[in-house]
Parts: sequence; structure tokens; C-alpha cells
Amino acid sequence: MKKLISAGVVALSLVGTGAFAQTASSVLVANLQEVIVTTDAGKDMNNKLATIANAMKTELTPEGNAIDAEVTRLEQTPASQLQSDAFIKQRDALNVRAQNFELKKRKIAADLQATRQDALDKFQTALDPVVKSLMAEKNATVLLDSSMVTYAVPSVDVTSTLVAKMNATTKTIAVTRQSVPVQGEAPKAAPQPATTTTGAPLPRQPGKK
Repeated sequence: MKKLISAGVVALSLVGTGAFAQTASSVLVANLQEVIVTTDAGKDMNNKLATIANAMKTELTPEGNAIDAEVTRLEQTPASQLQSDAFIKQRDALNVRAQNFELKKRKIAADLQATRQDALDKFQTALDPVVKSLMAEKNATVLLDSSMVTYAVPSVDVTSTLVAKMNATTKTIAVTRQSVPVQGEAPKAAPQPATTTTGAPLPRQPGKK
């Protein structure tokens, strides 16, 4: 089973080498974005991610406000003092402080991205057996994300069924804040990523802000 997952969108493809040689009845279609947004587990996961994101933002606010206040103060320095040792020292200290704050913001952005990916991995792990069960019931060999399909007759769309089955099996997703190692910090042991049925690791989404 080949699986692709990315932050905000679960993209699950079960297309084999000869998938398109299969009969129409062996192909199912589901809106997997809707699955992650409307299932109880998806809502729980997104709510927890939002809480973590807000907490991270709150952590940055005091330092950001303090730096802004210092910038404003130094901008009001009389022209006659701009070359003074005291002003230059304060200006240089502010520059260092601002650089360190930028690094902190990047670190938190990377932590949030890693947290989202970890949560989505767990969501997909919970979704896998539900998909397999549904495909077995429908005697299907392929499940395509509707975003990958140009046209499909309504009878092959199993989005609502997939949502119902997921709700019946999984209500919550454990979301744990992740920490990405910074320069000079020894990498921490990380849990092994979810794997496909053949044991191949899921591809990770490139980090983004």
C-alpha cells in the first residue's frame, strides 16, 4: 500500500502497477480532505494543533513586544547622541537580541511543522485499517483521493462511509508538541515514522513556515 500524507491534507493512494487495468467496480473515490476535516478524530487533532500553535505564539509575544519597544526608544534618540558609545552599545545589543529572536521564531515554526506532521502520521495510522476494511467490503483494489480524479460517478464515492467508519473506531488523536534540534544541540531520539504495508517509510513533507 502506497500512502502519501501532508500537513492539512491526507492523500492516500492505493494505486498498484496495473491499477488502471482494473474494472470500474474495483475503484473507489473519497474526498480525503473532507475526511480529515469532518471526522471526530480530525477535528480533535486540528483543535489540539491550534492550541499548541497559539501557545507557541504566546511564547513569542513578550520578547517581540520588548524588542519593538526598544526599537521605538532608540529611534527617539537625539541626533547629537547617535555617535555616542552608549547609543552604539545599545544599538548593537538590540541587533543581537533581534537576531536571536528571529532564530527562536524559526525554531518554533519548525517545531510546529514537526508537530503537525507527527499528528498526521498518527491520523493516517488510525485511518489505515478503516480504509482496508472498507475496501474489503466493497471488493475494491484502488482508493483514490477525489483531488486526483477528473471525473467519477457518485456511486464510487465513499467519503461519507469512510467518515462514519472512522468515527466509529477513532475519536481522538494524540498530539504531542515536537522539538526540532537546533544547531549545536544533539538530536533527540524520535519515534519511527509510520510505515506502509511493505515497510517503506512515509515521505515527510518539506518544512514550511
